[in-house]
Amino acid sequence: MHQQHSTPHLCRKGFHDLNSPNNAWWYSDGRVRCAVCHREARQKRLADPVVGNELRKRDRENKRHLRRDPIYLARRKRQRAAGIRLLKAEALAVYGGAQCVLCGERTFKTLTLDHLNGDGAAHRMNLIGSNKLAGHHFYRRLRTLGWPKTPPLRVLCAQCNRRQGSKAASTI
Repeated sequence: MHQQHSTPHLCRKGFHDLNSPNNAWWYSDGRVRCAVCHREARQKRLADPVVGNELRKRDRENKRHLRRDPIYLARRKRQRAAGIRLLKAEALAVYGGAQCVLCGERTFKTLTLDHLNGDGAAHRMNLIGSNKLAGHHFYRRLRTLGWPKTPPLRVLCAQCNRRQGSKAASTI
């Protein structure tokens, strides 16, 4: 854990306050490295054709190694799942809250967005280019568009959503 200083602890150049966790890398032996200066120096090295190619080659090798590391892969999977849960929670909050409007179900896993007009496949095809992709792809596109209110969407649990879909199919 890094130490908090009452007076500004500046980097070697004297520009950046290292008390901020975003501006400093703290090592276990107490050394401090300025993250801002490090990023600037790396950008300069990447601009150099010879040194930059070596850095890029090393970065590719490190990424290749990480792609096979089960601990790294498990962490990335957890981070991705957490991001998707946050996106879904944001979408549900915008379109009516984390509760089914028909039965009152609050189980987060079962809640979905439903198209009131029954035109979900056409709407997804319009937004994403595929009516097969749903879930976080759909939520991400809605967020990009600023959470549009047309066509009208509502929050339903999976069971009510299936029931609504089967009613619509039986009337055809």
